[in-house]
Amino acid sequence: MEITGVEARERGVRRLFLAIPLSKGLREELALFLQRFRPRFETATGGGGGISWVPLQNLHLTIKFFGDVGLSGERRIVEAVERYVRDVTPFALDLHGVGTFPGASRSPRVVWFGCRGQVEEVTTAVEGLEYVLERIGWAREKRGFKPHLTIARIRRPIPASATLTSLLDDFRDERFGTWPVDEWTLFRSELLATGAVYHAVHRFPLAR
Repeated sequence: MEITGVEARERGVRRLFLAIPLSKGLREELALFLQRFRPRFETATGGGGGISWVPLQNLHLTIKFFGDVGLSGERRIVEAVERYVRDVTPFALDLHGVGTFPGASRSPRVVWFGCRGQVEEVTTAVEGLEYVLERIGWAREKRGFKPHLTIARIRRPIPASATLTSLLDDFRDERFGTWPVDEWTLFRSELLATGAVYHAVHRFPLAR
């Protein structure tokens, strides 16, 4: 169970994750797309109940989720990432296509935007960072890094249907634009009654 912002402050910890935020222009492009996609998806899955859509301002590409971290742990993270990104060159991703985890035939739980472009470069950079963070006490992710943006989480079972499969096929090759990445950001997540709010606490410019 996630702790609230008040509880986190009382414990002297902050819920942290490292991510790549979206540009304003791309966020606006996705807002227009979701106006078309969301009602069709909710219809194809039998209604909007049990589907939690990620607010546009919270959309990001997660690099590493740390969880609840004390001040000394946060300092170690910042120092390690600062050193590491000095050798990470800027890259560009293309937001491309919509899909689900698992696939539409297996009761999906997550809806995502896909990434293309310099995927190999960002994957290599993230995997290298995992080794760096492991040396200061953070376990490496067991699952391989697959860059994507989560746009919705599904809290109820959704039976397979030809309608849902057809809908996802319609948007599988949708293109949303190029996403230049020249910095990573450490975010603090604060859980409020209205939902999670993300605050940027440190920015890490990539190599110039």
